Amino acid sequence: GLLCQYREEKGGDCLVPQGYETEEGSRLGSWVIEQRKAYSKGELSIERRKRLDELGFIWNPQDASWEESFGLLCQYREEEGGDCLVPQGYETEEGSRLGSWVIEQRKAYSKGELSIERRKRLDELGFIWNPQDASWEESFGLLCQYRE
Repeated sequence: GLLCQYREEKGGDCLVPQGYETEEGSRLGSWVIEQRKAYSKGELSIERRKRLDELGFIWNPQDASWEESFGLLCQYREEEGGDCLVPQGYETEEGSRLGSWVIEQRKAYSKGELSIERRKRLDELGFIWNPQDASWEESFGLLCQYRE
């Protein structure tokens, strides 16, 4: 169908923009939104859900975005030798604003808005929730070494 065609054209992506229309005028973006609504209300048949799942359909675009950014953080950490202290203005080569995303995670955490699962995953990476504390601890360690 139209979603399969869109996915092929976009290199495997099922994240159809809300207002997207095909060249023939079919409102695919609206149709995708309707599928998400039906799914969230429990009104989408198991068969249809299965068919969409097989395509790699994204039920919650915000989750997909978070997962993508988390993957970029993992990559950054690997490249920086285990460090999750991403500079505020840092952007990936592809233009993803990873520094801003890291700040958003800290804000969500401090407001109690970050899910336990996400917090746990970030903790497992060695995520620094308060960079000022990390800097102080590092300096204190250096002072202790100097004293010895």
